[in-house]
Order: sequence, then structure tokens, then C-alpha cells
Amino acid sequence: MSALAFAHSKVVVDVKLTALFNEAGFAGVKNHWVYDENSSKEFLLENFGVESIAFNAKTSEAAFDEILGKARERNYYCYVLKGAEFLPASGISDFKIAYESKKIIIDFVVNFSIPVQDDYTMIVVVISDQTEALMMNVDMDKVDALFPKSIEVEYFYDFVRGLTMMKAFAPETEGLFLRYRNALK
Repeated sequence: MSALAFAHSKVVVDVKLTALFNEAGFAGVKNHWVYDENSSKEFLLENFGVESIAFNAKTSEAAFDEILGKARERNYYCYVLKGAEFLPASGISDFKIAYESKKIIIDFVVNFSIPVQDDYTMIVVVISDQTEALMMNVDMDKVDALFPKSIEVEYFYDFVRGLTMMKAFAPETEGLFLRYRNALK
């Protein structure tokens, strides 16, 4: 059974995100997910028949397939808006999963490639499950951006409800607004 469709309850996930830049520009969004105890227990029982686990290569791959493998068409829950266009992710990297203190903890990067320019580029990042199977609590007070000195980055978070392209999101959805450009010399 898919992690997106646990048998009885909504899956609750606390999310921390970090915008990642490299010398070429915006490179991705690092996700840190912590499932609540009930969602963790249900996932382990449904997928592995156990209430506790030490993930190895085989069980990590199976967990990836259940959690993110089927989410490709939803851009891995990571929506990046540039102008009037949602940009497709180029994949997932650095997937890690652990089970600690009765909670599943997942780290992964959703990869993008948006080049830096001399003029500002503005993007909005939203982490959300539009199917509403996952209740994603994104802690916007802890968002961060990592970038090289060659790029100027400014960011803040705010509600996305006033943006035309974001009408499909719940009114309380917040996004990370980023603008960046080549650093002035």
C-alpha cells in the first residue's frame, strides 16, 4: 500500500526546507521530513509488517518507492513557480531515511536547474500535497537558503493565496519567495 494512502488516517509530516544554489544558479530544495509517531507506525506496519526498523539499502529503496516513487507526477510535492510557469523537477538526490524515537525521518533534495543572471530572477517554492493525503506542516520560520558568494539571494515567506497561479493551493499555504542574481562586482 502506498505511503500516500494509509488505511485509516491522514499522514502527518513536519517539513523543513532549504533552498540550494550552486555557481550556476538555483539547484534545488532540500527537504527534511519527520513523520509523526502514528503515521510512522502505520507506514511500517503497512509496508514492512513491523513496528520498528533499522533501514538498510533494500528497505530504504522500498520506502523511497512508496513515499516518493509515485510522486513524480506531483513534482515530489515541491512546486516551483517562475513567472507564470511551474517548473518540473529534474529528479531526486541524496535520499536518506531513518527511524528514530518512533518517527520516520527522511532527507532528500528535489533537483532543479534555473540559471543565475545579471538581473534578478524571482521564484516561489511551495511544499504541498495537492491530493491532501499528506498533512504537511512546513515550518517557514526555519527555512534557509545556501548559496555561493557569487550569487546574491534574498528570501522571505508569505501566503500564496493572492497569486493567480496558486489558486489550487489551500488559502493558508505559505511559500518561500526567492530572488537572486549574479553578485555585483
